[in-house]
Amino acid sequence: MSLVTLVGMIPPEVGHLSFLNFLNISDNKFHGSLPFELGNLRRLKVMDIRVNNITGEIPSSLGMLQELHHLDLGTNNLTGNIPSSLFNVSSLWIISLEINSLTGRLPSDVCDNLPQIKTLSFSYNQLSGPITSNLSSCRKLQILWLSYNAFIGQIPEGSGMLPVIQELYLGKNYLTGIIPTSISNLISLEIIALERAALSGTIHICIELPNTQFTEIGKLPRDVSSLSLLTPFNAGANNLDGNIWDSFCNLSRLEHLILYETYLHGSIPRCLGYLQNLKSLSLINNSLMGLYLELNNLFGELPDNIGDLLPNIQRLFLNNNKLTGSILTFVSNATKLSRISLAFNQLTGTLWLGLNPLKLELPNSVGKFSASFEELAMYSSEIQGSIPDAIGNVMNLRYLNLEDNDINSLIPDALVRLPKIQELYLDGKKLQGLIPIGLCQAGNIDNLDLSANRLTGFIPSCLGNMTSLRDIRLHNNQLLSSVSMELCEGLSSSLFSQLRSLQSLDLSRNELSGGIPKDLEGLSYLEYFNVYFNKLKGEIPSGGQFVKFSAASFMGNPGLCGPPRLQVPPCRKFSDEKQKQSLILKIILPVFASGLLLLILTFFMMRQHKKKSDIPVQDDSHMITSTRRISYFELLAATNQFGETIEYLHHGYSTPVVHRDLKPSNVLLDDDTVAHVSDFGLARLLDQGQSTILSNNLAIIGYMAPEYGSGGLVSTKADVYSYGILLMETFSGKKPTDSMFEADMSLKHWIHDECCGGGSLINVIDPKLLNEDGGDLFTFKEQCFSWATELALSCTEEVPHNRNNMIEVAARLKNIRKQFVASIKVVGYGLEYGTIPNV
Repeated sequence: MSLVTLVGMIPPEVGHLSFLNFLNISDNKFHGSLPFELGNLRRLKVMDIRVNNITGEIPSSLGMLQELHHLDLGTNNLTGNIPSSLFNVSSLWIISLEINSLTGRLPSDVCDNLPQIKTLSFSYNQLSGPITSNLSSCRKLQILWLSYNAFIGQIPEGSGMLPVIQELYLGKNYLTGIIPTSISNLISLEIIALERAALSGTIHICIELPNTQFTEIGKLPRDVSSLSLLTPFNAGANNLDGNIWDSFCNLSRLEHLILYETYLHGSIPRCLGYLQNLKSLSLINNSLMGLYLELNNLFGELPDNIGDLLPNIQRLFLNNNKLTGSILTFVSNATKLSRISLAFNQLTGTLWLGLNPLKLELPNSVGKFSASFEELAMYSSEIQGSIPDAIGNVMNLRYLNLEDNDINSLIPDALVRLPKIQELYLDGKKLQGLIPIGLCQAGNIDNLDLSANRLTGFIPSCLGNMTSLRDIRLHNNQLLSSVSMELCEGLSSSLFSQLRSLQSLDLSRNELSGGIPKDLEGLSYLEYFNVYFNKLKGEIPSGGQFVKFSAASFMGNPGLCGPPRLQVPPCRKFSDEKQKQSLILKIILPVFASGLLLLILTFFMMRQHKKKSDIPVQDDSHMITSTRRISYFELLAATNQFGETIEYLHHGYSTPVVHRDLKPSNVLLDDDTVAHVSDFGLARLLDQGQSTILSNNLAIIGYMAPEYGSGGLVSTKADVYSYGILLMETFSGKKPTDSMFEADMSLKHWIHDECCGGGSLINVIDPKLLNEDGGDLFTFKEQCFSWATELALSCTEEVPHNRNNMIEVAARLKNIRKQFVASIKVVGYGLEYGTIPNV
């Protein structure tokens, strides 16, 4: 039952399975403690419970399993001491308890009753005390992992008396003293790890350990030429001294040479450059005076042939030195290079470097770099100009850092071509324009930092679909949109509510309006939230992670309200007396409102009759667009006016009016492009307290709500459905009755598939509305169309209860129009006709 996502606690009843001899529930999500009843499984030979969330202590009853061969409790959260009874199970071959929080000491007689033991794995715990010399009694021991604990003292001399030991991990402890010379007798040893230990002495292992494949030892040997099979050599973080000897150049299979944080001096042998298989070289924090080092005192110019000398090099770290000169070609032939660090030097040139005074523009040749290149850091380098489009050709780039430079361009669309990008840091001072919608196609981003720039316009709603995002920083810009624009049909009204992994969100110092969506309370991992100095209003959410946020996160928003601890005004609530007064008004006003309704209906019908006489007779087409060509803004305004009219019919007085026949021919534009609703022949009044009525007179197919066909139910939500279809028709140029919509394909389903199912907005929007516009104006229109389409989809939910009411619809339309006009004002565009109106 491994890897089947089982959850819950291990029941004590498992102890009744007395004939069980194999128990494997590894890689699941069990929690709680191990039941004592496990000790009743006397026939058990294998117990594998690794990689779960088990807590508590290891039950001493496991010492009664006298037929047990294999015990693996690794990668859990076990605490306490290892029970001594466990070391009395003489049948055991393997004990694996690594990656827990176990404490205490190893018993001094650990091996006395384990004659068959082959593996003891206790790494990554909190075990302490000396390493017992009794380990030499485990004559069949092949693997001993004690690293990453708190063991003290010396390595026992008996460690060299393990005849078949293959892997010996003792590093990352607090061991001191001299490395026993008896270790040279371990002829089967393949791996020895003694890193980060205060050990000293000379290790004569070069001749005696010819099969060693990986060594992490206490002192560099002078002659390693006999280790011909050696691939990695790691002696980092030890008390080594001396030189790097030329004998390392004879290790033709060497791939990794790790000698960081030691006391080596002298120069690196030039012959290391001829090790064709060498992939990584780490010599940081030494006293070496040569090339290929970081955190040393290197000076001089870089060689131009490192790519020829090391064709397989994957990582090159030369930061924190005093290197000078240009880096035009020195890595041009290193085709397998994936990571490079050259920061904190004095380099110049036309490429990228962190913390170097380049004062130049990035060339397009950046796109010709190795296809395997993964990380590119050019922060604080006084880079000027724009980000070249060619950067999109570095297909495997996953880390890009251009923060704190003098780049004054737009964010390039080329970033869309970086499918593996995970961390994008473009914070600084001078990036401008919009956040490109195409950025959302980089679906693996988990850290996005565009802060402290001059970005304007909208926060793209598609950011809400990038579920990998953990850290979003958009603060200190001029962003305008609300935090609560709906994303797509069926999703929450919050822009960020679906980002379940989000840990940090900073939108401070922008021009954001609207409220803070309450559904952000559902972001259980959110640790940092900051919206100070915006134009937000309404109640601050009080649940979820918001109970942890302080007043500093919300200051500078005079319209916000909430509890006193957040230093904002309390939210206004009507008293019981005011509520009683409101109920009285609701009883008195209906009489007056009914009379007013008749006057309004008469006015609309007379005015629309006059307008119809002035408009040429047309088929059942877009009356809202057919009289003459109108601008994109005029269409937004007319759509908004139309929505406000329906809102007034539904909510303007106590007796709601249901139009029941909303279609293009009943929405007319006058000479001032003002929308009017006409033809109330099928309209119905809802009595006091009524939400639905029955009717036999149905609306036009295509615009008719589904509930009409399932009993003739009439409600204001039916008008909302028709209004949603009209929005789709108005912006797409397609009628619901067009021949392309047959069988299971309707106008609604087509638009949903294009907008929310992986299609493209461009396939939906009426080309006449885009004209020949390009650049930011095209993006403004596309974003507004996206929001309008999402609103239309929410209006056409199958279940009436799930649809918005017209108050919400009209408010969102007005917000879309404001966003469009405000963005155009910031960038400096005019509208297609006339000047930008004040909104």
